[in-house]
Amino acid sequence: MNSLKHCSTYLLSQISWLWCTMWRLMLAITMSIIPLLAVQPLYAQEGTVIYMPVAYQGATDAGSLGSFDPEEIYKNGPVEFMDEGEVIYSDEELLAEVEEGLDVEASGMIRAASINGSSDLVKNIIATSGRSYKLSKCKKYENVYTDRDYTFTKFSSKGYHNVLCIITANNDKNNGSDALLSFDITHAARIRIYFDRRATRNPSWFGNKYIQNTKKIYTTDSGMKYFEVFSCDSKPGRITLGGPQRGSKGVGSMYVVQIVKIDASKGKTDCSTKASAPPPPPPSTGPRTLYVRPNANGNGTQSRPFGKIQKAIDAARPGDTVYLLGGNYKESFITKRHGETNKPIIIKGPRNAVVRGESHISSGSKDNIIQIHHNHII
Repeated sequence: MNSLKHCSTYLLSQISWLWCTMWRLMLAITMSIIPLLAVQPLYAQEGTVIYMPVAYQGATDAGSLGSFDPEEIYKNGPVEFMDEGEVIYSDEELLAEVEEGLDVEASGMIRAASINGSSDLVKNIIATSGRSYKLSKCKKYENVYTDRDYTFTKFSSKGYHNVLCIITANNDKNNGSDALLSFDITHAARIRIYFDRRATRNPSWFGNKYIQNTKKIYTTDSGMKYFEVFSCDSKPGRITLGGPQRGSKGVGSMYVVQIVKIDASKGKTDCSTKASAPPPPPPSTGPRTLYVRPNANGNGTQSRPFGKIQKAIDAARPGDTVYLLGGNYKESFITKRHGETNKPIIIKGPRNAVVRGESHISSGSKDNIIQIHHNHII
């Protein structure tokens, strides 16, 4: 009897050991298979573009963009990449905060922004400077620039608050090109430029298109204090805007652009301000001398000189010389392109060739007459 009891106990212990071993083995197999079946989360690396879904936009507005910090993506865990245009976040509340489609670099800076959907208004934003711009709403307490901590504090009209803007980089404040910022508008729109109120002369590309109104946009920038507003009612198309220093004086801050959808009957103007191509230079196979004489109207030859220094600068190529004939030049000018190490662009003239600037004497201004933005200019 004792022998039978001992045998039964031994069999039960062996069965128990076998069952435990099989259970552990099954658990190990299961744990090893699950990761293979699941979508593996990939952490964003530098240079990776994350696509975000588009939120609904109202028919009467350019879009509803809320404040958004791209760095929040990385605080809340990994991102699982799906098809282009889709992304799944580990934190669903974060996804709910995204109200528009934005292309975001892994560094957290917004390189370019586009609005997709049935009420598209602004897209294909390009800054030739390569700096980061973003599409957002201009509103109180939000940043004025992508690279500064200044914020908006007051809008003198409700029609300017919480409205779609291209938020620029203040490091572009010294840009003097004729094509700094470009974007497409797909419907008639009022293009508003928030411009530095300290300007004593507005950019030449404003022309007679951008007209100042009485509105002011206040910021925490103690130097500038507030923007003045210039606007143009544009027809649909590609809009190109120059740099803030192009032909201006007294400008110490970059501008901000606001876009408001308007009735098609009001948008009749081409508000793009890209300057026309410079006149073709006189034909030559080697270094040339381009002559300038005040108030002339030629093509740059000695017998038919240019009438403006800027025209000669626009036409000059590496190795060329811009020669100012005697006279008083009441103009300012900006370099157009780089020279080369062994082929600098040379600007020279006799002692009686005097460059005074457009309003240098009458206003007593000490603003720059010559703006050099390129290398190898002598």
